[in-house]
Amino acid sequence: MTNSSLEQQALDLFGKALMDKVRDPQIHLWDETFNGSVRSTTYKKIHQKLSQNLNDEQLATLGYLMPWIVDNVIAHVLGMLQDEHKNIDVAVRVDGQVVPSLYAVSELLNWELWGEEGWITRFSKERQTDEAYFQDAVPSE
Repeated sequence: MTNSSLEQQALDLFGKALMDKVRDPQIHLWDETFNGSVRSTTYKKIHQKLSQNLNDEQLATLGYLMPWIVDNVIAHVLGMLQDEHKNIDVAVRVDGQVVPSLYAVSELLNWELWGEEGWITRFSKERQTDEAYFQDAVPSE
């Protein structure tokens, strides 16, 4: 499906908001939780519990998994929006103009996340789900 400039801007605005307001803050929060630098009392308690029960390698593995988990939750929410588009849709305002249905722009919203031109690559400031992070984060045996 070829998108007009306005439709592409709407997709990009929505995708950037997901990265800035959902993906990146959650990965950052859990990184701080795993390494103990988090300020929240609740997440400090989670860190204490994790550090009592997991070794450094296990904590590093959790850190590696976090982007995968966050990305898959976002993908499933987007998939739900696709499946429920007759009842639930997302409208986006771009410079005063409204794109009334993201589903009408992209029938596969969850695939907008992935690839070289995907929202994660273009808009996220946090690490992507790749093997390089795993090799650097998890101590070798």
